[in-house]
Amino acid sequence: MSLLERMGADLGFEVVGLGLVSPASEMSADADSEPYSSTQVRQLLAMGDVEAAARRLGRHHEVRGTVVEGDKRGRDLGFPTANIAVPDEIAMPADGIYAGYFVDGPGNLHQAALSLGRRPTFHHDQRFSLLEAHLLDFDGDLYGQQVAVRFVARIRGRNVSTAPGSWSSAFPSTWPRPGGFSACRAEGRAPA
Repeated sequence: MSLLERMGADLGFEVVGLGLVSPASEMSADADSEPYSSTQVRQLLAMGDVEAAARRLGRHHEVRGTVVEGDKRGRDLGFPTANIAVPDEIAMPADGIYAGYFVDGPGNLHQAALSLGRRPTFHHDQRFSLLEAHLLDFDGDLYGQQVAVRFVARIRGRNVSTAPGSWSSAFPSTWPRPGGFSACRAEGRAPA
């Protein structure tokens, strides 16, 4: 804080320190009393609780990256995905399947099923998680675009299978369908 105060004096802006802010209020008896903190948001993300993280942030957790070429296995199985390269220092949720939104390069918003994980079926020794987005209302080329991905709700954790045939027919049924977000959000449940 002292650095900001010195900079403010030099550059002509005022710095006012505030205490930690808590979500608890008289209007909300069931709100917890933990103060807002970036550490808490990172912990919630690490547990895959993107909905609680969103309540703390006041918005959906968003990551940005570049669409890169992948193995094209999703396309071969009938549900193409955009592989997003996200910088290592970005806080990511726990591995799993999520409902979310994808903002393409021109700024168009798409409903998306998001897969975050290590893909042990195809890459036994993969050490990093891959973020893939299956856009529910899009057919086209996204390679090279700078995009944003917003995590709305966790659908489930990652399932490990050794044979692609054992999951390829069931996998798309666990993802949200077009129009599914609105109905599910109104009911207060994750899209399925």
